[in-house]
Amino acid sequence: MLFTEILERNGVVTAGADVSFLTVPRAPHFLEPDFLRKTGKIAELPADLLEDMQVLAAGLREDPLLRTLAWHLYRLFCLLPDFRAFPDHIDLTGERTGVLYVIIMLSVYPHLRLRMELDGLPLELADRAMPRCTPLLGNRNVLYPGEKGLQGRALPFMLNYKNGPCFRIGRFDFVLSGVPGHYPELFRSRKDGRYTALCRNSWHPDAEGFLLPNDDTTVPGTVFTVDENALRAGSSTSARAGSRRRRRCWTCGNTNGCCRPRRAYSSCISPAAGA
Repeated sequence: MLFTEILERNGVVTAGADVSFLTVPRAPHFLEPDFLRKTGKIAELPADLLEDMQVLAAGLREDPLLRTLAWHLYRLFCLLPDFRAFPDHIDLTGERTGVLYVIIMLSVYPHLRLRMELDGLPLELADRAMPRCTPLLGNRNVLYPGEKGLQGRALPFMLNYKNGPCFRIGRFDFVLSGVPGHYPELFRSRKDGRYTALCRNSWHPDAEGFLLPNDDTTVPGTVFTVDENALRAGSSTSARAGSRRRRRCWTCGNTNGCCRPRRAYSSCISPAAGA
């Protein structure tokens, strides 16, 4: 039976399976005892799971088919784009599938360190990200009593630390993202610390401040237009819909733009169950 057929029977994505079959090393780094010991400690895994991982990894190293399976899962998780999740069970590993997924989760550690280095971030942020999945270990035992490890669906979030734009401090995750389109532009005064919120370009609020569709001319309101050049110089303009144009100026020369389009900001995520 072909390797791709084995993967299909087990519900594993077959993308790149031929390359995995041809490139599997004799000793994949993530199956080495020292690697599992080091990364397992960083991830704060329980001692009994660390022992189970070492036993399973020894079997994976010695069995060519299982070693190729582990290598393919590693490539799907760490090297190929658009990873989603693994199936709950793989027949080849049975009730040890959850332990295999913990091993695959740990395999991302060198990639996390590389990402932090390339982004100029402290390498210790890679260590802080590793315990992210540990509090989720109990979920598998709830669904499959007696089984240890992770659900396949628990792994994708770890790639946020590898691919960006996520990093972890303490028990909080911080995600870098653009300002949502429904947020106003926010400026903070350097003099007294007060904040001023301005409507975005083309916003059309009614008299009570609720946004209207830009093409809705049935409700009186104010249509805001922002001249980026004028704004940088310290002014913004607005016009009254359905009436004579009126210009209002606002000086931003002594302020800092705190919430502006096309800038990246960090938002904080408090994980469930104290993860």
